Amino acid sequence: MTRPYRVMLVYPRTRSITVNPPLGVAYLAASLRKLPGVEVAIHDCEKRREPPARSAERIAEWKPDLVGVSLSTPTYLAGREVIRHLQSQTNPPVIAVGGPHVSALPEASVANLRAHFGFIGESEITFPKLVERLRDAGLSTLEPGAHSPVDVSDIAGVAYRNGEPGLSRQARGAWNDDLDALPWPAFDLMGLDEYPPHPHQLLYRSFPIAPIMTARGCPYECTFCASPELTGRTMRYRSPVSVVDEMEYHHRRFGVREFHIEDDVFNILRSHVVGVCEEILRRGLQIEWKCPNGVRIDRLDPELVKLMKRSGCYQLSLGIETGDEDVLDRIKKKFTLARNEGVVDALRREGIEVLGLFILGFPGESKKSVRSTIDYALTKPFNLAHFSVFSYLPGSAEAERHFGGRADEALVEEVARDACYYTPVGNGIMSGRELKSLQRLAVLRFYLRPKQFFFFLKRLRARQLVSTANILVKYLYG
Repeated sequence: MTRPYRVMLVYPRTRSITVNPPLGVAYLAASLRKLPGVEVAIHDCEKRREPPARSAERIAEWKPDLVGVSLSTPTYLAGREVIRHLQSQTNPPVIAVGGPHVSALPEASVANLRAHFGFIGESEITFPKLVERLRDAGLSTLEPGAHSPVDVSDIAGVAYRNGEPGLSRQARGAWNDDLDALPWPAFDLMGLDEYPPHPHQLLYRSFPIAPIMTARGCPYECTFCASPELTGRTMRYRSPVSVVDEMEYHHRRFGVREFHIEDDVFNILRSHVVGVCEEILRRGLQIEWKCPNGVRIDRLDPELVKLMKRSGCYQLSLGIETGDEDVLDRIKKKFTLARNEGVVDALRREGIEVLGLFILGFPGESKKSVRSTIDYALTKPFNLAHFSVFSYLPGSAEAERHFGGRADEALVEEVARDACYYTPVGNGIMSGRELKSLQRLAVLRFYLRPKQFFFFLKRLRARQLVSTANILVKYLYG
């Protein structure tokens, strides 16, 4: 029997305090395994909490022909190390890279990593086309930085080496408008129940947990966010029936009892939220769900919140970002604090836990402004709060200004280190050390209040206690 063409999809480690099944990788695996003569595996380095060298060893043991590495800016440095270890082996595999970081910096990513292919944006359609070409050509090894012996010039959204100086890059193809046609994420290749008990935003109610996508795109222009680079500015929706079909399947097949909706803006279209909630209720599906990635505070209303609660929603993360109205305007958040006065109180009255998402140290932001954000978080009845320090994410407007056209490895490395959660580099007004100190102040002032402290402690599971203590030390002190 002819050996199948082996594709290993890799998700590198971050330094995040949480560990989530990588949804993009799971979607890509589901698309790839529809191809005849192709065998697919997923290696989630984050779940395993293993160093890059060990990850490369384990990947090589599987003997992949092609290794696809998903890279966000926080995973870039660890992903680079995995790739370098794979490239140092005899007969190294073909290397393709994709993900948010590559979508923003495709040529630089392929060049800096000495990869062979880089994919821009969604690749559930385009990446399988590459795999088919490589499978048919029997291509299982390429030296680092080698040009492609396979013609890929007609595949949209791919950067590649064609033997000439520099890199070739095909324009991004049309966005996939039929999200219902995508195969459901290949969670069976990931072992949902094997993940550490530290999901997105740390706390949970039921286990195992599955992330889910109900829509793609974001029409907003927040200057700090790079999501539109990956999913576009035009909203595309799955049907509520498709969403709940997937929930029901994962609930019955894998015992999933909690879903985390990872849309950039789940509640931008009210009718979509209503449709999903009513479909859950119509089927009597006994699940819990939350929106850890954040929802728009200005698109919540009492009736909608009641419906969300009835369908199993127990927590909403609100992307507030800052307590300074001038900064809100500067980052183009498109709402005001005054306009949304009372929303947190209303959510709490309905029994919804509220997590405030804040970013400290936007470019040019003063210490006084950061302190106003901390004070805002303390004066509103949030159950929980997450205080991150601003990072220049490639693909965002702020990063475009900061990069100034540069994409050399030294700058990318600096930005990637800054995006690793614990080591801010400063914002032009304050040093990284000052910002870290303010972040520590925010966390301690918020959670050392009796009500918030005991809420957090009560919501922690016994299996989280020791690891969470270690995580919090790292979060506070780097």
